[in-house]
Amino acid sequence: MNRIVKNRPVTLARNFSQLTRLSWILIGIIIINLGFSAVSFAGPKPDTKPPKIKLLLPEDGATATGPMRISVSVKDNQGIMKVAFFIDGELVEEVYNPPYETILNLGFWADGMIHRISAVATDNSENSASTEAVQVTVLESAFTSPTG
Repeated sequence: MNRIVKNRPVTLARNFSQLTRLSWILIGIIIINLGFSAVSFAGPKPDTKPPKIKLLLPEDGATATGPMRISVSVKDNQGIMKVAFFIDGELVEEVYNPPYETILNLGFWADGMIHRISAVATDNSENSASTEAVQVTVLESAFTSPTG
């Protein structure tokens, strides 16, 4: 039994229709993949949360009679870059590693007056937070001369 198969003429319209449908499917797949890859390459959200800092020493109202320890506790979700210590708003010391403390010779401020001590913590994303200033009386006897 011989069967005669007639070749249907392939029309340009039919092929174009199938090609167009396939093209839209491929474009959809590409868009979906680009969307997922954009999400995966976006990286972490930027850190906008400032560190938490608390001045531990000296206590408010303290009297300095010599070198004084200034100490803070600092916490941050991304790490601390530095802690800066201030007397009367003037930067006197920066500490880059824990423990975040310093011992200052207060001779320059040894005038019997009240001075304000504060600290500013800066995290690795350059967000910063400061402590409330404490008042410290620096007696004239707090002056210590360097030894040679």
